[in-house]
Amino acid sequence: MIDFIANWVANSLGMATPYALAALGLIIGERAGVLSLTAEGLMLVGALSGAAASIVLGGYPNLSLVIAMFVFGVWHKGTFLLMMWGVYHGLLLVLHRQWQEFRKWIGFEWSGPTATLISWAITFTAVCVGYIFFRAENIVQAMAMLKAIISPHTYTYLSLDRSLYWMTLLAAVGYFAVIGAGELLNRLGQFGLRWAEKGSGGFRTRFGGFLGVMAQDRWVWIAPVVLVLMLYLSVIVQPGHAETGPVMYALF
Repeated sequence: MIDFIANWVANSLGMATPYALAALGLIIGERAGVLSLTAEGLMLVGALSGAAASIVLGGYPNLSLVIAMFVFGVWHKGTFLLMMWGVYHGLLLVLHRQWQEFRKWIGFEWSGPTATLISWAITFTAVCVGYIFFRAENIVQAMAMLKAIISPHTYTYLSLDRSLYWMTLLAAVGYFAVIGAGELLNRLGQFGLRWAEKGSGGFRTRFGGFLGVMAQDRWVWIAPVVLVLMLYLSVIVQPGHAETGPVMYALF
């Protein structure tokens, strides 16, 4: 029973990640002046649409992914650009699955730090390009933004405040730093377990086992540490302004 509760608590943090990311997006949007109360509805409609399409279509799981993401775009606002945004992400998911199947079919091994960095860069770039359809007001503006991406001279012209570029850079670096830290913890845990197996007791065995457990159950200690650091950072950055605002739903 104790093992079940411990595993449930540890896994619940991982399962709650999509909801935490949605909540973070809502907080950022609210601070920017954009109020949205439909995040949970968007996630539910996308999941139910994918499940329904998979049941109806049967042997066409890739088409089910595209349909689910298309409905996701329709639920946002129903404009042509948002439909394109949904279909685009559905096609990305299909390409990812087809790439995995193709690697298995030809026996191609795609692993290691270099392959991981390339995969991160491709995924990050593809998702950022897709959000042009989400942000643009019309198809003409979307095409202009896509053209600006492939035009080298546009990267020398700064049309927005420099702080926005720094914030975007820091967000991108932080994203890859978190993923890299996770990979580092995986390798550290494997090293610790191997080191403990080679030891004959004493400090080496205990320390290696400790590293393995800390890496395997990382979310048990990472989440509280990050939360405490964020609280301290909020007080340091805005001393005297650490009070919280009213609950969003209380504004209505």
